[in-house]
Amino acid sequence: LAWLRAERISLVAAIRQAAESSRDDYCWQLCMGAGLVFQMGAHFDDWHDTYHQALAATEAAGNRHGQAVVTMMLAEYYHARRRLATTKLYSDRALSLFEQLDDHYGYALALRRSSQYQRHGGRIGKAVAAARKAHELLVAFGDPAAAADCLVLEGIAYLDGGGNPAEAANVLAQAVKAARHAGSRNILAYGSYWLTLAHLALGNLGEAATAEAELSEFVKTSDHQIGVVYARHARGRLYLGMGDLAKARREFLAGLAGARNVRDSLMQVRILTDLGELDLTEGKYPEATGTLTEAVNVSQDLDYALWRARPLQRLGDGLAAAGDQDGASAARQEANTILARVDFP
Repeated sequence: LAWLRAERISLVAAIRQAAESSRDDYCWQLCMGAGLVFQMGAHFDDWHDTYHQALAATEAAGNRHGQAVVTMMLAEYYHARRRLATTKLYSDRALSLFEQLDDHYGYALALRRSSQYQRHGGRIGKAVAAARKAHELLVAFGDPAAAADCLVLEGIAYLDGGGNPAEAANVLAQAVKAARHAGSRNILAYGSYWLTLAHLALGNLGEAATAEAELSEFVKTSDHQIGVVYARHARGRLYLGMGDLAKARREFLAGLAGARNVRDSLMQVRILTDLGELDLTEGKYPEATGTLTEAVNVSQDLDYALWRARPLQRLGDGLAAAGDQDGASAARQEANTILARVDFP
């Protein structure tokens, strides 16, 4: 991976050359190695262009297996860009292609990712079911890292969508243990982020600090720009739970700057919402409503029901605290309308 990061420009050129010379298998296989490099460095233009070149090459060659793999990877790209409706389109197409090819392993990998996209669409029960089924399949196929990722996705569905932090913490602890055993540092870090939040929701500060430390250790040694954003957010939430509001604000502001730098609108909304709640805690009502209004505005670009509703709910709290009862009622009503479409388990 370190070599790939150092040779990113050459890698992009190699993918383009492979596409132009009709070496479609070579093209999509290079993309598989390049995806993590592009994600870690937030090289979105390279990510977009090379994957679409690979898709065009596999389609032109009639390479349906390569087409299915690239389509699945494009779903991951659009998810990273938080274009969630487009993500679901590519995810559904990849599932269909793997099913037509009778490629059970490819189908399991695509099903794993579809759990995430189901959750974003507000289909929490389907998200849990997809993660569990994919986990079962990937264990049978002998892919422990991907199976661990399924556990992370199941845990997120319980926490972020299902409001069940106890079950989330249980599943996420299993995920972190499985990722460590599989030697997958990326999945270990991602699971640790969500395990931190689950323990904080339960008031388990010691366990949350342990999980956050594992995430921070990964960030120190990985040069993962998006990972830094997650680590800052988790640390801010930890300080908030400990009652150290000044340190919480510092971490949130650093995380927000990072989220803007890597153009991660979902993390911007999450952090802005937490900053707004911090302002409310400190009695800074005008600042809170300003920050939460920004969170609502950024969330308009998301196709993620839960995170379009949550900043609206918090904005309602901020407006009520500031004495604007009509504005508060309107914000809460809009949030309730969005949440009415969510399939809570």
